[in-house]
Amino acid sequence: MLPEEFHELGKTLLEEYSTLCKDDTDTLLTEECIFRVIIDRFYYSAFLTAKEWLIQNSCYQSLSENEHANVRMNLKKCKKLARANNLAGLLNRLRKERNIASYHTSGFGYKYTEKYVEEWRITSERFIKNFEI
Repeated sequence: MLPEEFHELGKTLLEEYSTLCKDDTDTLLTEECIFRVIIDRFYYSAFLTAKEWLIQNSCYQSLSENEHANVRMNLKKCKKLARANNLAGLLNRLRKERNIASYHTSGFGYKYTEKYVEEWRITSERFIKNFEI
């Protein structure tokens, strides 16, 4: 999948989640499950956009076995990108929230709402716009 496909999937799920969660369907999808998947898709659209940009602009080198850390470290070092350090921090914030959405159950007190997930969409889109030429 291309980064923009991850983002489009997240947007589509956000637009259609109420239909997917109707009680009269035989699906096992819950609102929380869909919101967590949406957060995951938006993170990966941001991460992959940044990684592709770094590679295309000769700013990427493998500094760690962790690809996610590599992208953040390379963003911080890249002189070709305005506000690179801020973008690395924002990507790290998106990553942390994605990890919570993927690995913590609702028993930990995390509650996702449509408004919260919509804010995620906006944040990921703002992040991605920094890499447009």
